[in-house]
Amino acid sequence: MVLRAIKTNANESATVWKLPRQTVVGWVEAHKAGRMDVEGHLHHWDLPEPSGPVVRGKCRACLEEKDFRTSTDFRGWKQNKNDDD
Repeated sequence: MVLRAIKTNANESATVWKLPRQTVVGWVEAHKAGRMDVEGHLHHWDLPEPSGPVVRGKCRACLEEKDFRTSTDFRGWKQNKNDDD
């Protein structure tokens, strides 16, 4: 979550997350001072309503964008070649 506040601003991020502004400002200051590592995180993708074969998702935490394929003919999940489970 801190990556979003660093890339945008603390006020906007605090509003989105419904957190006190000072909490978010403290996170940003801790990152700038080197007391908080924010590089590794799990993405939390927000995807728009499908309107074609591909949709553009945006991570809530770091604002990274990525394309996701959509499907109107879902036939189940494919197993990864590396999965032995």
